[in-house]
Amino acid sequence: MTAVGSAAGVREDPAVPDRALTLYLVKRLELAIRARMDEVLRPHGLTTLQFTALTALRDRDGLSSAQLARRSFVTRRR
Repeated sequence: MTAVGSAAGVREDPAVPDRALTLYLVKRLELAIRARMDEVLRPHGLTTLQFTALTALRDRDGLSSAQLARRSFVTRRR
């Protein structure tokens, strides 16, 4: 558990496990949705990232490449 407060009065934050569980479940849901989308889009020759980019362009024509990348959840590789 995560402690909060000063060194003299440290107490455990009871909400931390709930937040951690929620984040874990959201991530699991994201992975399940992504896998299903990959499965559905594959016969159409699309990836989930391509579908997301096309959807962003449909909704907002004229986006810059940087705006499109942000809306498509694409990050710069290092």
